[in-house]
Amino acid sequence: MRIQHPVAAILSRAAIAQDEVTGDGSCSALAVIGEIMRLAEPLINECIHPRKISAGLDIAREWTLDYIDKSAITLDIKIEKKDLLLNIIKGVIATKIEPFLVEQMSEAIYNSIYCIRPRTETAKDPSSLIPLDLFMIEIMPINIGIKPEVNFIKGMVMDHGCRHPDMPHELFNCYIFCCNVNLEYERTEVNSSFLYSNAKQREQLSRSERLFIDNKVRKIIELKNKVCTKKNQKNFVVLNQKGIDPSSLELLAKEGIIALRRVKRRNMERITLCCGGSPVNSVEDLDVSVLGFARKCWEVNYEDQKYTFVEVDGDPRSCCITIQAPFKYQLERCKDAIRDGLRACRNALIDKKLLPGAGAFEIAASEHLRSRLKKENNPKTITGIALFADALLTIPRSLAKNSGLSPNEALTAAQLAYRQAIENDNGLDNKYFGINLDSIEPINPIDEGIWDSVTVKKQLVSLSTTLSSLLLIIDEIIRAGKIVKNDKLQQ
Repeated sequence: MRIQHPVAAILSRAAIAQDEVTGDGSCSALAVIGEIMRLAEPLINECIHPRKISAGLDIAREWTLDYIDKSAITLDIKIEKKDLLLNIIKGVIATKIEPFLVEQMSEAIYNSIYCIRPRTETAKDPSSLIPLDLFMIEIMPINIGIKPEVNFIKGMVMDHGCRHPDMPHELFNCYIFCCNVNLEYERTEVNSSFLYSNAKQREQLSRSERLFIDNKVRKIIELKNKVCTKKNQKNFVVLNQKGIDPSSLELLAKEGIIALRRVKRRNMERITLCCGGSPVNSVEDLDVSVLGFARKCWEVNYEDQKYTFVEVDGDPRSCCITIQAPFKYQLERCKDAIRDGLRACRNALIDKKLLPGAGAFEIAASEHLRSRLKKENNPKTITGIALFADALLTIPRSLAKNSGLSPNEALTAAQLAYRQAIENDNGLDNKYFGINLDSIEPINPIDEGIWDSVTVKKQLVSLSTTLSSLLLIIDEIIRAGKIVKNDKLQQ
């Protein structure tokens, strides 16, 4: 059994927490923590106590969080501002996927966010609405194709199909019947026995049990015949959370009904939000009000796997994003990018504030810490504040390095442009300069529409400084224990 190093366990849990809370910034947090530890090592070797560095990091955290609150740009961020939200999404996913997928994926993410938006016009108290419920978006990976492809489905996709060969594979204008009814032989949940004295009684018992199941199916067929006539040319789809045996499938197939069994519970909840209607647990007293409606329902075979698509018109409250890729690692990478884009969009809609991206915030925050450091008189905290100011620059330096540029030249050019803008006092929107991935010349991320989330940056600053302080102090405690142990051995 492999035992994980305690420090590695702390860092991995920190990255997971950062991703779960904000949806982005886990790599940046680990990069900043690693840079703090790298810069702290020579200071500790020069007999600077880790407590001093930790105290400085605590003050640097408070200063940086205060700077975020003051420098964050307040914008009128609404779900209708498509161009702004697309820029926010692209800023998050562009570094995680292939360039040709950015436009396609950002459009799919925006459409899904718009689909599940809170409906203020139907709410009695708009202030009590949940901003966005991202669980209403199903992400369906499909391992097929030559290159990755992402599509938005205004409806739902299920990773299985109907189990009868005579059932239709495509229907238009469908009534959707969602149920949780057992349409196969039931196993008793308690210990029981059926006694019979001859073969005739056994046959009657089997026939009565079959009749009980068939009556359930006939009631569903009666509801279908009631709402689907030759004049209206409507069709019928049954989605059952429990099983359907072959005899029941045969009866449904003769009526031209698409029937799916073992539908996942989470999909049943989403389908009712897509198509309307309500799921039922019994076939007694069925009414038209329990039915939903879909524009089209069809089945697709990808090699050995079947997928059922349910597409609706109107304004559904749930939707699906499909990912097609030939390799599983591509599916996972696209899936993570979609989740990050969804959370970034949600954070922007909640915060109503944004920070400039492309490493511009880190450069500005580093310069701000250094300017305040000149007024700091406490020698115990100066070292930690300066260390954190240098550690923040690892993010723009990494952006330049990953794009094939000289990190020092690109960072120096952006810092010089920022300092000149501060000296000239050109205003708030013109003083931010970030890393240009195409050349050494810096760019204004606000003009380019490159944004970072306020929530992500706050979490990054808090997490990196807190964990770094913890690791520095733990390291000192371990060293002290080794020294005591060596002294005892010498005695």
